[in-house]
Amino acid sequence: MSEGFTSYYTGLTLYRAGLRDAQTFVGEAARGIGEVEGNEARRYISASDSSTSTWIGYASPPPFSISYYSQGRNIATLLDLSIRHDTNGARGLDEVMRTLFTDFYQRGRGFSIEDLIRVVNRITRNSYESFFTRYVSGTDVPPYETILGYAGYAVERVTRKVPFLGVNLDTMGRVTGVPPGFDARTARLQQEDFIVSVDGQTLEGQGAGTVFRFLNEKLGRNVRLRIRRGGEERELDIAVGFVELGNYRMVESQSPTAEQLKIRESWLKR
Repeated sequence: MSEGFTSYYTGLTLYRAGLRDAQTFVGEAARGIGEVEGNEARRYISASDSSTSTWIGYASPPPFSISYYSQGRNIATLLDLSIRHDTNGARGLDEVMRTLFTDFYQRGRGFSIEDLIRVVNRITRNSYESFFTRYVSGTDVPPYETILGYAGYAVERVTRKVPFLGVNLDTMGRVTGVPPGFDARTARLQQEDFIVSVDGQTLEGQGAGTVFRFLNEKLGRNVRLRIRRGGEERELDIAVGFVELGNYRMVESQSPTAEQLKIRESWLKR
């Protein structure tokens, strides 16, 4: 929560600062759903467990894993809207964060998961034990339609093509392993390889996700990769395949109720 929620507040802060519009912010929330629900690992690894497993395998992330950033952002979105629904738009996740700051941090102490649930319960005058048990500690699929519907949004599932080189890559272009069902012995790339450039386009210094943007432009074609392996650099010619992943988008309900519009206005207030 203390890490993953920051991903949610990154997009929310940019929106509140006027650097992104509402459509972009809502679109990011929908993509957050896709990042979680499109990962097979979410069926087995809860948000709580993903936080623990990240540190166990921090130096060498396991191939079958899910990011606590993705999990946390998703939970934060749902929790924010649920709180706003319970308080008729009067309060949201902001009040939870402020309370944790004043009641715990400013008093020189940390907080437990039980403390967090008590804060949410007090603010909403509702019980959130089941929410945390099922969607944070557990692996149940959250009721997206219901919770997003509080703000008058419907969820639509779409598919998209994602570049694939036969291995798992992180957003910086580092090989983190081989997905289930693939043989590492036949892969051209090896774990811990780092992609330096794609067809001469340098990745370093250009930010997270650049490798996927470059590869997305090369789907179905051969590319020349410069990689760093064990301190040495070498070049490989490799075909860029793809996998189809499910994604989500949020669309406004055609006939939202006054209550839904009130929740939406509360959520998107700057």
